[in-house]
Parts: sequence; C-alpha cells; structure tokens
Amino acid sequence: MLKALNRALQYGDKGKFKRPTKVRMGWMFPLLAIVSLFMNGSMHFRRTRGVSEIERGPPATKTPTDRIIIDDKSKETVRKSKLSETIRRQIEDSTYSIAKGATNSKPKVRRKKKPKTPPQANVEALRVAVDVLKKQKEASPQTSSQQEESEPVADNKQQPIADQQQPQEDKQVVKEEVKEVSSALETAEVVKKTTDMGFKRTKAKRRKAKLRKVTPAALSPNVTFSACLLVRDDNDIINEWIAYHYHTLRMRRLIVATDPNSDTSPSDVLDSWKGLMEIDVWSDKDYMPKEFLETGKPPKKEVKEITKFGEISEDDHLAINSHRYRQRVFLTECLKKVKAEKRSWAMHIDTDEYIVPNQFLREQDSRGLAIKPAEEPGSVLNMIQQIVNKNATNVAYPCITMLRVLFGSIETKETDWNVPMPEEYERKSFETFRWRNHGNPLNKKLHGHPKVLVDMSRVPRKYLTKDIVYSIHRPFQTICRGQGESDYGDFNKYPITANHYLGSWDRYNARNDARRSRELYDEKARVNSGQDQWVEGWLDGFIKNVGKKRAARLLGSRYLKDSDKKAKA
Repeated sequence: MLKALNRALQYGDKGKFKRPTKVRMGWMFPLLAIVSLFMNGSMHFRRTRGVSEIERGPPATKTPTDRIIIDDKSKETVRKSKLSETIRRQIEDSTYSIAKGATNSKPKVRRKKKPKTPPQANVEALRVAVDVLKKQKEASPQTSSQQEESEPVADNKQQPIADQQQPQEDKQVVKEEVKEVSSALETAEVVKKTTDMGFKRTKAKRRKAKLRKVTPAALSPNVTFSACLLVRDDNDIINEWIAYHYHTLRMRRLIVATDPNSDTSPSDVLDSWKGLMEIDVWSDKDYMPKEFLETGKPPKKEVKEITKFGEISEDDHLAINSHRYRQRVFLTECLKKVKAEKRSWAMHIDTDEYIVPNQFLREQDSRGLAIKPAEEPGSVLNMIQQIVNKNATNVAYPCITMLRVLFGSIETKETDWNVPMPEEYERKSFETFRWRNHGNPLNKKLHGHPKVLVDMSRVPRKYLTKDIVYSIHRPFQTICRGQGESDYGDFNKYPITANHYLGSWDRYNARNDARRSRELYDEKARVNSGQDQWVEGWLDGFIKNVGKKRAARLLGSRYLKDSDKKAKA
C-alpha cells in the first residue's frame, strides 16, 4: 500500500510522471489504522451474524419449487426442462422467421428483386427435436422400471405416492412437449408451403404477363393463318373447309396428316390449292416415333381406360388410344414446324368445324368491336386482331380458347333461304348452308371440349421441347385455359367459337369408329335451340375474291348443280 501511495504521488491524477517529492510519513499511520479497523469489523460481522454453523447444523433443504435435489431422477428432470426451453425457443424463432419470410416474400415490382427463399433450417431443427422427444417418450418408462428394480422397497412396503406419480408426470410432460412441438412443426410447414406457393404463383404471374404482350406479327395487316389438319376420308367436304378459312382467316399454310386407316388420299384434292397456299401432306412415317411405327401401339403411359362408349373390344380400345396419341404427336410436330418457319397464328380443328365470331357477341353486344360480315376477306382474322389488341388478358392470349357449338341434322327449309346463293351451286351440297339449327350454347356436355388458336410467334421455344403436347384441346398447360373454366355466355373471354356440323347419317356412319352409334347420332341430330346464318355469306365473298371459274375449279363438281356439271363435263 505504501508503494501504491508513493506511486500515486509521483504520477498524479492524470498518470503523468512528477518529480519525486519528499514524503512525510506522519499522516500515513492514522490512515492505515482506519483501514485495518474497517477490515477487522467486516470479518467480525461475518463471524457473528446469526448463530454459528455448528449451532445451526447443515443448511436447510429448499422446497422443490426453489431448488431441485441433485440425484439421478432430478438430473433427468433438469435435462428435460433445459431441452424443452431450447425447443420452445426454436419454435418461437422458426415460427417468427418463417412468418416473416412469408410476409416479406412478395417482391417489389419497381426494384425487381427476387424473393428470398423461406428458411428451412428451423423446420429441420423442429423435426430433430420431435425425434428426440419421441425417443425420450419411449425410453422414459424403461428408465423408471430400471430404477424400481435397482432400488427395491424393503419389507414389501409401498413407495410414497409422490415417487409413484413422478414417472407418470415425466411421461405426461414429454407427451405434452411432443404434442406442442408437433403442432408447431405443422404450423411451420404450412407457412413454408404457403410461402412456396406464393413464390411459384408470383413467378407464374410474371411469366404469363410477359406472354400476354401481343407481338407485332400477330397484329400485322399481312399476317396469315396456318392450320394443322388430320384427315380420314374427308375428300367430299375438305374443299369447302379450305375455301371458307382461306377467305375468312387468310389461311395460307396447311399441313395435312392422313390417318393410316383412311381408304382415300387427299393429295389429288389438295393439288388444286397449291397455287394459293403452301401445303404439306404427311404420313405416319413423317412424324410418328419409331417405337410406334414398329409396334403399332402407343406408350403405356399414353394408354387410357375408355368407359364412355360402353363395352368395346380390345382392338377398338387400341384403335382409339392410337388415334388420340397420333393426334397429340401430330399437333406437336406441326406446331414445331410453324414455329420454325417463323409464322404467327396457328389452329388445329377438324374438317367439320368452322371458326366464326361468338353469336352472342354479334347479336347482343359487340363490345365496341367492328364485326365485319362473312363476305369480306379476312373478316374473322380481323376480329381476332381487334380482340387481342383491345384486351389480350381476357382471351388468354397467346392461346385463345374457342368453344364449340354443335349444329344438328335438321335441314334448313327452302322458305328460310333468305341468304342469296350463286345460281350455279347446289345449296344442299354445302355443310355451312344445309344445317342452320344448333344446340344450346351453354350445354358443355353436348358440344364437347373446346379448341384453341395459338400465336406461335409469342410461344417460347422451351414450350416445344417436350415430345408431346399436353392435349389437343389445351396444347400448353401453363398458358392455355382449362376446360372447366369455359362459359359460352362469357363472350368477353370466348369471343371466337367453332361451328361443329354433325352432317348426314351416311357421312357420319362412313367411318368405322367404335365411338359412333345410331343412338348417339339421333340424340345430337335433333338439337334445335336456335339458328345461326352469319356463316352463309362467305361463298359470295370467296367467288368475288378468286373469280367464278377458279372458284368452281377449287370447290369441285360436287358443289355444282346437275346442269352445270354437264356443261363443265
């Protein structure tokens, strides 16, 4: 202490060195005496407070609520309590962090930041905690029984009630902790799953928003349509189908695949159109996989059970599955071809289907659209461009769904022929003039699945990397509407429809198809919920566009009257 005081006098308060001064020790002894008295007094106080340890005896044991007795069972209880506190802390941290990640998962559009992935470590920690508690739950009864065996009760006396209840209480505590952690784990997983779904939906919305931007090619005044057509003995009606869509849709590209079960070839009929459009005729070897060509059977994953048409033979079952598989493969390869040629609009319909504006839209409310009559060239294509340019989101561009409307076999009476017909042509020879009565447009079951129009200039190439499209009615699952969403009355979403002409019984029954029957035909043939004659104006416009002689040559002698057939011959 003397050295410390001397050092303090030399360096001063600020720690700077001072010249040593002569220290007078006269005042130092009283200070030392005061310090010694203070120290002796504190020691005396410690010795004399209360009674001595000998008189007191050993320290009193505290109550269980204040202190836990240190034995094996108590150590186990302490360990469980610490574990439960750790687990509860993990639950709180994980629930908070996951909930925080879920609330902050929505990215800001302006900054274009990618959303952070939700934390997974906390969920895994909870799973580990649940496993630990379950193991404790299984091991706790064995531990209590082992303790009872190692510490038998003397003279067959019963254990105290508190000792008997202790294992049960421990078991109950572990059970409650397992239940608590399990519920917290379920909550954390639900939040994580919801967050992941939010990320996926946000990403899908961005992708769809990008696809909804209409390309300049789709709105170009010089744009044309491409068609993918699978035919089977349709030579008698194919010319009318081509002429109508050539006129109303400006169809200038046609890829035709011939069904191998067809008895006739469309090549001779299509040759007359090659001067007006580019036409390719494919057979199975041009687009079907080698495995199918060798075995004649579709892959097992493409074979579906067919119960809609009653009991059918195994050959018919194979024929139907093969036909459906061929349709999907053909559509896949055809769309790839259209994409490779850098074309825009493409369609895949049958030879008995004709694309027209929605009748409700034409007759009730045009929604500001300038719907041109069928006489004008490109009338339907012009309407499609107006719709896409006005509101591409409503129609799910670039994959526009078209609902089908079935036209029955009730022939139009001569008194109802209010649309003029060129003199040299026979009205009953045209499907679009002969049948005018259709079924209720709101009856989805009657009309079947919808068809689509696709702008291939907007569809990314990655959607064409698969070997086969999702469905002929919905080629691209992510950008095309589902079939369950269709509603003909909502013509804002479905402004374009396809007239489906059932035709006569002779033509309907000409195909050897197990899906067709007389009962089914009669049921569809009698539909008569309304009439539509907008389509009947296309012939006059087509003749004016290509000329009388050329129109007669393209359509063929089937559509001419008997006198004109003889004159032509």
